[in-house]
Amino acid sequence: METTVVFNEEIELSLPYFSKWNVESHTALFQTMEAYVALLNESGIHQQLDGFSSMYKQELNQIQKEPVEVPIMVQKKPLSSLSFYKLLELIELLQDSQTQEVYFQVVEGQSTNSMRQKGLTNLHAHDLLNNVKRKHIITVFDQLQHLNLITKNSRGFTLTPKGRRIYQLLTAKHASAS
Repeated sequence: METTVVFNEEIELSLPYFSKWNVESHTALFQTMEAYVALLNESGIHQQLDGFSSMYKQELNQIQKEPVEVPIMVQKKPLSSLSFYKLLELIELLQDSQTQEVYFQVVEGQSTNSMRQKGLTNLHAHDLLNNVKRKHIITVFDQLQHLNLITKNSRGFTLTPKGRRIYQLLTAKHASAS
């Protein structure tokens, strides 16, 4: 006797189980199943899934070819993967909407009325580098630019395509870890 899980419900795959089904005509059931299989074949869902699979494999290979070879250093200590993710997340969320000064204030842990009103004190990166001097925080952002992960704009920062791919990879990693 075999069982399977369908919609969070364990179903026994046996003749007694199927005999409990009330189907007016087994012919109608088989016709419906044949129509469903034909629809799947017509829609090319298998080809679409294969296409998505190969696209994601190519993107993963590309990301693996462009790793961050050098760790981001903060006062001679490497930045953790989680802290690195939080910095990239900060840049992705703010997307050039704030001045560079505000980015620095967020990671320093400053809490002004303006920052609270804008919700900046609720960001994951808030207070991330609270015991680090400003010159070292600026150095961290310089390192991110040097590694071509972020771009410094006239107003704030944005992720580069490489930075966005790494951010997405880290998002998946940290989402599965939580």
